Amino acid sequence: MFLAGPNAVAVDIETFKRAGVDPVKSKFIQHAAWQLSDGVYPDYKVVGDTSTRFQDLCKWDNIDDKIVESIDYLEEIYISWGIINLKAIAKVVDYDTFPPKNGFYRFLVWLSKKLYGFFKLFKWYRKFYEKK
Repeated sequence: MFLAGPNAVAVDIETFKRAGVDPVKSKFIQHAAWQLSDGVYPDYKVVGDTSTRFQDLCKWDNIDDKIVESIDYLEEIYISWGIINLKAIAKVVDYDTFPPKNGFYRFLVWLSKKLYGFFKLFKWYRKFYEKK
């Protein structure tokens, strides 16, 4: 099965439906819709097969909701790691393409970039973080 389209949120919504998961309940889809279209879910039309589900093709079991909730916590840990490891959040993440919508996260990104710029002035920091 191949799913593709010009709107990433629409493709994800259709993928969730094919997996038998309600996309409206997904925090992942909510965040993607918020980032790409100010929270508006896209209207889309499926071209081709509209009825085949993953379970029709193979043995398919969705992961437990508790695991999905724990993934949300892992995302917060990842953001915290990015703040602690200033280089990652200041240099690796593309905030032009994926700007933080939350004012608190925008502040943290701004602060981490400033701190990274300050700390990279020190030899010990460059030695630790800029190994080649």
